[in-house]
Amino acid sequence: MNLASAGAFDNLEPNRRKAKWEIGLRYRPINSQLSLPFPVKQDLVELDAPGQWEQMQAEYAVMSLFPAGHIMASLRPRFSKEVLTSQDIAGMGDGAEVTTAGLVIRRQRPLGKAVFITLEDECGHTH
Repeated sequence: MNLASAGAFDNLEPNRRKAKWEIGLRYRPINSQLSLPFPVKQDLVELDAPGQWEQMQAEYAVMSLFPAGHIMASLRPRFSKEVLTSQDIAGMGDGAEVTTAGLVIRRQRPLGKAVFITLEDECGHTH
């Protein structure tokens, strides 16, 4: 199922829901009684293909990444204009107050007195 969620069978069946359904019909655990060789075609159903957001969630769940892009690129249109990208922040001076969003990719807590995080967005990193 994880391979189908990650898109490994997209060339054979682009609809990942349909691929997972068929895997469920054909999968037989090792050391179990062999089933009769009945066709499964009559048990296949028409399923809507997952949307880009659902596909992205499945790929993050399985691989911890989204090869077709970055999650922040999909979220960015939902943010107000005050939420800056790492590229915007790089050109600002020290001490500027900013609002940003991204995936936390690194946390540092030297001596436990302060916390430093690195955020990743579709343009790069913010430290």
